[in-house]
Amino acid sequence: MPRTIRLPEFENEPGLDFSNTEIQKNLDAALGKVRRSISGRYFPMLISGREVSHDGKYIERENPSDIKEILGYTCAARKEDVDEAISIMKDSREVREWMMASHEERAWYLKRAASTLRDRRYLFLALLMLEAGKTRWEADGEFCEAIDFLEYYADYAPFLARLNQATIISPLRQKNSGVYSPVGIGVSIQPWNFPLAISIGPTAAGLVMGNPMIYKPAEETSITGYYLSKAFYDTGIPNDVFHFMPGDGDEIGDYLVNHPAVRLIAFTGSKDVRRIIQNNVHNFNREVLPTLPPCDRHEKVIASAESGGKGAMIVDEDFDVQEAAQYVIDSAFSFQGQKCSAGTRVIVVGAGLLSTPYVQMGRLLYNAIMNIRIGSPEDPNNKMGPMISKEALKKVNEYKNLAHKTGRAIGGYLSEDMLGKGYFSTPMLVENIAPESRIFQEEIFGPVLALIEARDFDEALHLANNSEFGLTGGVFTNNDEHWQRAAHEFEVGNLYRNRKISGSMVGQNPFGGYKMSGNSTKAGGWDYLLNFVNRKSICVKL
Repeated sequence: MPRTIRLPEFENEPGLDFSNTEIQKNLDAALGKVRRSISGRYFPMLISGREVSHDGKYIERENPSDIKEILGYTCAARKEDVDEAISIMKDSREVREWMMASHEERAWYLKRAASTLRDRRYLFLALLMLEAGKTRWEADGEFCEAIDFLEYYADYAPFLARLNQATIISPLRQKNSGVYSPVGIGVSIQPWNFPLAISIGPTAAGLVMGNPMIYKPAEETSITGYYLSKAFYDTGIPNDVFHFMPGDGDEIGDYLVNHPAVRLIAFTGSKDVRRIIQNNVHNFNREVLPTLPPCDRHEKVIASAESGGKGAMIVDEDFDVQEAAQYVIDSAFSFQGQKCSAGTRVIVVGAGLLSTPYVQMGRLLYNAIMNIRIGSPEDPNNKMGPMISKEALKKVNEYKNLAHKTGRAIGGYLSEDMLGKGYFSTPMLVENIAPESRIFQEEIFGPVLALIEARDFDEALHLANNSEFGLTGGVFTNNDEHWQRAAHEFEVGNLYRNRKISGSMVGQNPFGGYKMSGNSTKAGGWDYLLNFVNRKSICVKL
């Protein structure tokens, strides 16, 4: 008899309708409540669910929309704290039982975590708006993605275990089976731009596949990380399998990656840090591993390493420029361009130098930029909020100064009451630049959009691919032949046709790139979970 395995019936989490007056009131009330509850508060680490603080370094976090407002302080972990957490994990009966538990048992906790987050939806929306500077729409989109990661991985971990078993053949007088074994102690080092969703994704994947996990958030959004970690503990998850370890990336992040007992690493962040982690893991496996006792010689594994992008959007000559311009604006300037998936390069196909489509696109983008309202994300009329930090704003301003020197740069407008209040940066369009210029090649991670012209579709594809990044890309075309070429030749992990190039959905658009954008893992896809396990074949003679 053929064996039938049904796919999980996963559905994406619906977003809130902010035109609803009651929803607006609930969010406004949550903003006030959260602001009062965190103001000036000191947040501890969480080791086995236990709050741990010390008199050492604390991470101060101001509101990026109003730098005079100090949201709170988070205790920065020391190396001794990392050693304590890892020592607990190595000797814990809870950890051993977790690693031996079924996928269904572990998935139950992810389902509970999703339910817990739903009950605290407005709390997390307020945190994302206050600490990360997201508009309510961006915050709610991230919240939905976080729920999707929990639900999707909870559904697909047991499914993959059943699928693995179903594909094993057992001949007469022999029982064969397949098992997904946890790798071991894992570390999840995650960024500030999606402190809820991207923190949950790899951490939940590691947990549901049986690995005990240490979660290190970015310093800029450690308060959100604290509340996320509390939500995990409130599911009743065994305390020893999860630890919240905020701290300095150069110190604690590096120490976690290089710790001999850590076997699994999931990282999302900059290209430069990713390369450091890869080099450290390579050096550990080559130089340190042979010096360890034979029983401890497990190679470190980088389960996922997503590290930036330089999204290109090709506007073909047969496509309506006005329609494309709106998608370009949404791709480039949502969350102030602080997305690795952001569209930062526009390549317009035209008949020649300064063709009509190119000039028209420039005019449309300029008009749109001048009408983008910038300010506190708490005001629903504002379309852009602040940069995450003083350092981020300084970096973007340096690129803007470079843009004025290397091309024709046109910036947006910032009202006088916003000057100096927060880390606000106006959107900028840069024209007449060389394809080899830094503005066109380097990831800026801010609201700077480069516009360039191509003679034909061949040149447009070449310009799009002439980048060290390979994460997201888009093509606006009505030409099916051109689209088929792009589908095969556009070197990105996520490619979109006739829509914005950010906003991937779990289960719909598994996310992740290659080249210098990542190691080809696809978050929000079923096969992502396989990066967090070893596969074991078991044979029993009957």
